[in-house]
Amino acid sequence: MTATIPIRMPQLGLTMTEGMLIEWCCNHGDEVSRGDILYVVETDKIANEIEADRDGTLGEMVVSVGDTVEVGTILAYWADGDNNSNVPPVADSIANKRQAQRSSPKPAILQRGSQAKSAAERIIATPHARMLAREKKVDLTHINGSGPKGRIKAQDVLAAIDNKAPALASTDDGGVVSLSLRQKGVGLHMQQSKQEIPHFYLVANAEISELLRCHDRVRTMGSYHLLTLNHWVVCAVGTVLHENPQFRVVWNDGRLQRIPTSDVAVAVAVDDGLVAPVARDVGRQSLSENSSALAELAERSSQNELGRNDVGGASLCVSNIGRFDIQYMTPIIIPGQSAILGVGRAQKLFRPDASDQPELRHELGLVLACDHRVFNGTDGADLLTSIVAVLEDPLRILVGEGPTV
Repeated sequence: MTATIPIRMPQLGLTMTEGMLIEWCCNHGDEVSRGDILYVVETDKIANEIEADRDGTLGEMVVSVGDTVEVGTILAYWADGDNNSNVPPVADSIANKRQAQRSSPKPAILQRGSQAKSAAERIIATPHARMLAREKKVDLTHINGSGPKGRIKAQDVLAAIDNKAPALASTDDGGVVSLSLRQKGVGLHMQQSKQEIPHFYLVANAEISELLRCHDRVRTMGSYHLLTLNHWVVCAVGTVLHENPQFRVVWNDGRLQRIPTSDVAVAVAVDDGLVAPVARDVGRQSLSENSSALAELAERSSQNELGRNDVGGASLCVSNIGRFDIQYMTPIIIPGQSAILGVGRAQKLFRPDASDQPELRHELGLVLACDHRVFNGTDGADLLTSIVAVLEDPLRILVGEGPTV
């Protein structure tokens, strides 16, 4: 049975409405195996390598590189044979797929761009590097990659440019500024959040003198030299979410949906906006495991190398501006989540003790924004109070559900 099967723009997240096709990884007429990288789509959050969900031959390619189209738009067609209707969605692990590709190489699928290349001519580059190269008009064929097997990374492209251009490039038409797809997406999502999510805010100060003492001692251990206060905050949030499943809920089309694990999103500033990768099941991991995972997410965020499994799914985000001299930040909830914790800078100040004598304290300013469709005031107060309690008793993080340190 022959069939012409469409290849459509996928929806890579609950809030995704459109995506930009930034690369075709094969050409018309190429033989493609299930699991091969077919094309790359850029959303407001990340660049996504999309794998073929069947074996086949790539037919007509409808959408060109650089076009932004809505979810569900036909990008191309499969040109051959069985429609593989009995083939389930891709469920194999990435490792298995990569192993299959290594054991059965297909030079045709390694061709890139509008002109065919042999495997020897293949340009291996991260999606972020390709995006920078397009924006700055840099020829990747003249760059030697510093990554594994010569993979070109973003810093390799930047090194090839005499002066790094700002993320916001002014145009010649009276100061109008062009925005990247991520910047547009962040703007639209924040507008959607304030229009659709009824926010309410709660403010508290956590007394973190004990946490700072623990932090200083733990950092002397070899595996904790990169530990930051934000790692403690994320772990505290994960601990509370793990111990209190009633806080792991989000609003979903008029119903409350429970998030199964204590996942915590973390806001990360990048060159052209913000991303919020998700640390998985934080409440079950040790401080060491969480700090390593968070450091890796931050690094991959800066390189624009986050995958689909790195975003989405959390009920709560942590947004920390502690490196600035700002005591409080009022954050905006990310659509698809139900709360966000704004973290300011730790402050030294004197408070009266039980005998009304001045006592030096270290306080961390916290602002919790809650979705009033999900939480009432008492729920929000309980959530924030619980987070403060863990920050003020950091041993709960050190001897929690994860392995002890």
